[in-house]
Amino acid sequence: MFFYLSKILGYMLNPTAWVFMALLGALFLPKKFRRYFLIAAVVLFYFFSNNALLNIALSGWEKDGLTKVEGTYDVGIILGGWIAEEDPRLDRVVFKRVPDRLFQGYRLYKSGKVKKLLISGGSGHYLYPEKSEARAIKKYLLEIGVPEKDILIDPDSRNTHQNATYSKAILQKHDSLQSKLLITSAIHMRRAAACFQNEGVQFDMFGTDQIAKQDHVYNLEVLFVPDVNSFYYWHLLIHEWIGYVVYDVRGYI
Repeated sequence: MFFYLSKILGYMLNPTAWVFMALLGALFLPKKFRRYFLIAAVVLFYFFSNNALLNIALSGWEKDGLTKVEGTYDVGIILGGWIAEEDPRLDRVVFKRVPDRLFQGYRLYKSGKVKKLLISGGSGHYLYPEKSEARAIKKYLLEIGVPEKDILIDPDSRNTHQNATYSKAILQKHDSLQSKLLITSAIHMRRAAACFQNEGVQFDMFGTDQIAKQDHVYNLEVLFVPDVNSFYYWHLLIHEWIGYVVYDVRGYI
């Protein structure tokens, strides 16, 4: 139930939906309210399409962790979440929104920085709970030459809390995996790290697909020209903010 409620809440917290609802209010509510809803739509659109404001918010939230991995880790824990899935029509594994988690994990594996890979991720689909992201990623890794002995999977977790609890159970079965590197998106790392720490798992962090630009130049274009791509990133950020609060209330972090 929590999985479905979190998905519904995620859609309700989409800034694009807020602008759309404000526009609907400007069109269909009584005349005395229309002007206020139109102003709200314009303000919301400007705020959430502004790259400067987005970058400020992201810079305060994203956690990069290690920028350069110096030592060697027994296992790299790669968290799923729209990395890849099997496409029956194309008969191959296709990549989705955040493949950098996998690519960076594979790079660290190939360079000898992590000895094994633990992929944690079940299905993110309402209608296809049998589709396991971890199994799809394992299939891809096998196809590109990673030995099966170096791949561990948690094929069932459907949220970040379960990523942590199910991964911990797997790690407890492999006493040799002492040093751990947690690999996930920088925007997701704060909540993910809190979940794993709550489970008593010791690890170092390696953030991927950073969105905030550290060398951001606040010129006129950045300050005043709307960018519709910012809506997507605001949605991700708000999702993480609310998710962190909900997880705190539920005792997951």
